[in-house]
Amino acid sequence: MALPYTQGVQQEILEVFIEAVRQVFRETDLVISSVNPSLEEDSDDQIITSVCVTGDIRGIFMLLTDAVSASAVLRAMTGTVRLPVAGAKLNEIQLAALGELANQISGRAITLLSERQLTCDITPPAIVAAKKLQSCVPDVTEPLRQTIRGPFGRLTLFLGLQA
Repeated sequence: MALPYTQGVQQEILEVFIEAVRQVFRETDLVISSVNPSLEEDSDDQIITSVCVTGDIRGIFMLLTDAVSASAVLRAMTGTVRLPVAGAKLNEIQLAALGELANQISGRAITLLSERQLTCDITPPAIVAAKKLQSCVPDVTEPLRQTIRGPFGRLTLFLGLQA
């Protein structure tokens, strides 16, 4: 069943993904200070993890962060296991760990959506790191953005749904 993606429906689905972030972060002792619409400029160093959503809801979920925030998130997630960062560049293991974070969040969101009688699935995460990334995802609504802040820095969530 394809949903009509009114602004209200999109916002409701985004709220499910935000709740999924809260739950995953709570389990890893990451503190969230605020969740607000994203209005700021992105930094030069950017890391994007993306997961496609299929089923009753179709679209893409992305997390955008910078290397400093990503490193802080990884430190908090790994506890006593330290993943060293060489300057502002993350290595393959660190990028994979960020992909796993996106996987955990989107998997949790799919579980929360199933409680609303929506059947969805996710694809494996894709991770891209570069300076001044630009992206275009065809056939999706204008992505909704929310920025989550905490002692780790910031993490911006994007949700674009197929019309």
